[in-house]
Amino acid sequence: MESLTHKLLHVFDHNFSKEAQSKAKDFLTHVAFSPNGQMLATASYYGVSLWQLNNKKLLHTIGGGQIKHIAFSPDSTLLATVSDETLLWQVENAQLLRTFTGHKSMVNHVAFSPNGLMLATASKDKTTRLWKVENGKLLHTFTGYKQGSVNQVVFSPEGFGLATTSSYNTTL
Repeated sequence: MESLTHKLLHVFDHNFSKEAQSKAKDFLTHVAFSPNGQMLATASYYGVSLWQLNNKKLLHTIGGGQIKHIAFSPDSTLLATVSDETLLWQVENAQLLRTFTGHKSMVNHVAFSPNGLMLATASKDKTTRLWKVENGKLLHTFTGYKQGSVNQVVFSPEGFGLATTSSYNTTL
């Protein structure tokens, strides 16, 4: 595969003894394994590449823009990407399913709830937003971050709580 900057992605097997190398288009910003262990997604400033792990084959290249973070749904069928907007993709065919709009600045992080029904986003606009995956409806906007960007959001294992980090604090 030809690339622009010939950056390398290194994937190690479970024994950390073998290394597979693949060229990436640009500076990689994030990487995520699918929960079913069959795929790897790599994000860059040019989009997302979906790789089949068993044969190291490139399945799809999706999106565009400066992708900051990516997350697979718990069932590995959906992929959320964030940049200046949040997009939801069907993994099987790389089809764009919906756009989640509302943040007023770059989105830094995205997380699926453990049951896959909700999506949480953290943004430079000092908010965290909770969305319904099925239809993209905004369920709640968390505010009150006094300074800096909200950098990360994570669901609790049972899905009833959220934790966020911002430039100046952690909120539960």
